[in-house]
Amino acid sequence: AGMQTCGRYPGSAGHETTDAETFVEWGVDYLKYDNCNNDGSPEQEPTKNNKTQIFYSICEWGRSKPWLWGPGVGNSWRTTDDIKAPRRSPSWQRILSIIDTQANITQYGGPGGWNDPDMLVVGFDTITFDEQVTHYALWAAMKAPLILGYPLGKSVCLVYNGTNNESSFNIWTGSLSDGYVASNIMIRDLVKQTNIRNCTTDSYTAENIPSHGIAFLKLIGGNVVNDTSPCLYDQ
Repeated sequence: AGMQTCGRYPGSAGHETTDAETFVEWGVDYLKYDNCNNDGSPEQEPTKNNKTQIFYSICEWGRSKPWLWGPGVGNSWRTTDDIKAPRRSPSWQRILSIIDTQANITQYGGPGGWNDPDMLVVGFDTITFDEQVTHYALWAAMKAPLILGYPLGKSVCLVYNGTNNESSFNIWTGSLSDGYVASNIMIRDLVKQTNIRNCTTDSYTAENIPSHGIAFLKLIGGNVVNDTSPCLYDQ
């Protein structure tokens, strides 16, 4: 958003519309607009008139609470500083710290506009495979854009391709797109992509979850819980 990009290449200050239209002509469908080297103008100013047909990712690192003004301006907005520091590998502690900062703002993410706690960092040896699965699952539950920015190694493929990233995941603070469920429930493991058991005849306890691992489940079937029928045992 300044005269230079974060990498000190020419920036887009004053030329946002022309540059965005040019990217669209080139076939680009996703644009992340960093606020590096800006002139001190409010973060909203260079972006509020964006009308280009492109997925527009606002990136001012959550400093002006973009979840309050980003909807209707962009399609996603960064809510945190970078998940990986320059010249340093990501850590499990950093992933946990980001999760802690997101719990109170997840209600601002929805169709057409999403909180973005930065890209997925699966694929690094400094994060165990179980931590990568948990990282992916919780980013999906936060309704964050699921962006891979690293070489597609074996662990990345197992985590990414073995996990269902459809509406099953939109559960952090909002309801599932098909409503909560109440009874006659089948449990499905979304990481292993297998159904577990029917809760009307069996009990279920999550077992053998490794340190920093996750049991990520969807309850299938039963009755939808809503404002008019909020109780577990309602018809």
